[in-house]
Amino acid sequence: MTSMVAQPAIRLPVPTLAVGALAPGIVVGTGLAAFWWMRSAETGQAAAIGAGIALLAALVWVGAMAFLPRRNAAKWSLVLVLSSSARMLGSLAFALGLFLALPMQKAPYWGSFLACSLTILAVETIVSYSALKRAAHAAGTEDSAR
Repeated sequence: MTSMVAQPAIRLPVPTLAVGALAPGIVVGTGLAAFWWMRSAETGQAAAIGAGIALLAALVWVGAMAFLPRRNAAKWSLVLVLSSSARMLGSLAFALGLFLALPMQKAPYWGSFLACSLTILAVETIVSYSALKRAAHAAGTEDSAR
């Protein structure tokens, strides 16, 4: 029989998560907006708006994570998956609504939104997983973070 090791309640490293998720998104969004801006101001604006929506959604998500109470790593896993999914769906719905309401260039808008969203998702996943893994190691078991 295997005994379970109690996991400590942890908080997500919100400052690290904010910098880690937003900084790469800003770099990607700025780069894409600059790339499209060289073609025309209209396409550059569309790219900047698409990237801005992804960054705004990430900023709101990080802010919401800051207010959540401590919990063990296993419970954080579910919270992170659900909250990231809600962030992505919410930002997609907002981006679609804005796209339908305003006349914008399709390729720069959606390309920039998608590139920023995927960059932010990748980095937030890496940072979150790292925090959960450290908490599991502190409890004495690696399997509890999976």
